[in-house]
Amino acid sequence: QGPFDPSVVRSLIAHGTLQGDTLLWCKDMGETWSPIKDLTDFEQDLKRAKENPKSAGDGKPLPPAATGWYYRDKYRAQKGPVNEAALGKLMETKELTGDSLVWKDGMKEWSAINTLPELATLALTSMLPEEARMKIKEEEEKLALSGGGAGAAATGAAATASEENAKEGEDEKAGQKRKRKKKKTKKWKKFENTPHVYVQGLPPDASLQEIHDHFKKAGLIVKLPSGEPKIKMYKDKSGKPKGDGLVSYMKVESVPLAIQFLHESEIRPGFKLTVQKAEFQQKGDKFIARKKTKTDIKFQKFAAQQALDWDEDGLREIKGFRIVILMYMFDPKEAGPEPEKFYHELKVEVGMEVEKQCGEIEKLTVFEHNPDGVIAVKFKSGASAAKCIEIMDGRFFGQRKIKCFYFDGKTNYKVEESEESRKKRDEEYQKWMMGEQDSKTKA
Repeated sequence: QGPFDPSVVRSLIAHGTLQGDTLLWCKDMGETWSPIKDLTDFEQDLKRAKENPKSAGDGKPLPPAATGWYYRDKYRAQKGPVNEAALGKLMETKELTGDSLVWKDGMKEWSAINTLPELATLALTSMLPEEARMKIKEEEEKLALSGGGAGAAATGAAATASEENAKEGEDEKAGQKRKRKKKKTKKWKKFENTPHVYVQGLPPDASLQEIHDHFKKAGLIVKLPSGEPKIKMYKDKSGKPKGDGLVSYMKVESVPLAIQFLHESEIRPGFKLTVQKAEFQQKGDKFIARKKTKTDIKFQKFAAQQALDWDEDGLREIKGFRIVILMYMFDPKEAGPEPEKFYHELKVEVGMEVEKQCGEIEKLTVFEHNPDGVIAVKFKSGASAAKCIEIMDGRFFGQRKIKCFYFDGKTNYKVEESEESRKKRDEEYQKWMMGEQDSKTKA
């Protein structure tokens, strides 16, 4: 790890993170690494650490009593004292996490932030998006300006108690209503304003990208987790496109614009389109509610934010999605007779390349034996995940074109290899090897 400033190295020695046998290197040392005990620059630091073992390692000594919080940073260096607001700021900037150790006068030992009830609100607030934190801050400022305090809190408590007494007699009725609601079956609900348009006259061989490029003139089109636009092409029983479809916009306001400017327009010479507001009807006699996963709802919200909001630098970013899928990264046939070695080397190679190009990785999973050559990467930040899709999607790796997109939260890419497929793989590998030998012999 490194490079580190000498002051940081001294701090790490003092806290026992670095020992006398730990190897160090700097550009003035040529190509040879040396143990710290052989470096005169840190001789006194090692001596002090040995003389005072309580200040090193996991002893975690308590600082002298003072007002405020002391904390240990990511290098285990002791810092402080600071107030709670400063601790919150350090957590927002990810300098500290819920597992970071803190101490203040009155505590017997160092403790993790997320184990202290008095800092629970601070830890939870730091996990919220910036917009939510700003909203909480505004509410607190409003409360302070309106004279909120002990008196206001007491008044609020009295009002709450009064309301509870007033509602006490209605509890039984409310419970009965809830029971009746549970018995009610879900019914079809017709929405008047939806962000969808129904299109007729499409070329049978039209691609989603071609349709997207034509209809984006009226507004932003919804993007699916796979990265493709939300456009549905209706097909007949044989699976051939019928020439009509559905285009889903991000905002309802795009629908009248699409009708006004794209109705009777030509997507290609000779293909005039009919564009109208989409109307949905119930299929069959019974309504079956469509199930949406939490990930579907989450992605829809973040995709809307990505498309409609801009940050200070003018770059759009989905902050809540950190897992991406890399498809067609390998062919299971290449694993050969030593699949463990092959997949390990692949994991190391891909991990180093992706981290170098996109950002810090938390976890990388190679789905062994997957016929589509799938690798999942979990990044530390949403910005790194977005950058990975931008760089890797469409790129070639080992003569294969990669497909890169956000994980949808539900697809299982794990594949168990059967004994039969293992034998088949070995046979194919042997044939491939024989083919290589033949080509070398002819050469």
